[in-house]
Amino acid sequence: MRLLAIFIFLLLSFAIFGQFDFPGGPPNLTASSQINGPYLRENVLTKRMVPYEHVREADVIWSKRIWRTLDMREKLNHPIFYPMDEVTSYGWQRNNERWSLWTIIRKHVMNGDLRVFSPYNPASYGLGAWDGDQMKYPIDPTPGDDFYSDSAFREKMVYYLGRLGPQGTVPIVDEYGDPLIVYDENGNSSYVYDAPDTLWYNS
Repeated sequence: MRLLAIFIFLLLSFAIFGQFDFPGGPPNLTASSQINGPYLRENVLTKRMVPYEHVREADVIWSKRIWRTLDMREKLNHPIFYPMDEVTSYGWQRNNERWSLWTIIRKHVMNGDLRVFSPYNPASYGLGAWDGDQMKYPIDPTPGDDFYSDSAFREKMVYYLGRLGPQGTVPIVDEYGDPLIVYDENGNSSYVYDAPDTLWYNS
């Protein structure tokens, strides 16, 4: 009798537990509790980064910096390599269901959440400026700004996250429709063309 009571209590507990609606569920679970797809996705979009545990300097006996290279050609690394995003004239095209590792990195860099370091020493620019990957010269946007609102930060990120494409071939015209012409100190004339587009590095 006692076992029967415990069994009924457990059944009621599971029934009550199943009635709760937990927020932040899988992205393919609709409001009508129908699974959108052949399976229930475990890649929940509401997952958060686990912060590092605090380590006191006095507790550290030995440390070493290790650089790793991820070979994205290996099949094991394909889940963090694909899907590839692209930047077109319409904007940054990202996959709706899953992001590659590079897409996540670039998104947080543009938001100002992920700090970027320059390998160049700004104090000795031009004279032995390369200082290696020592992570000593951070590039941060103005507090409260990001890639889209801080022009100085955007100019630096264009240099680190992409490169300038070929020079434009369409001459710039004035308000009358005539192409703009500039003259150098020798009197030679040349057309003014569009600025080269930025070719962003993709995954």
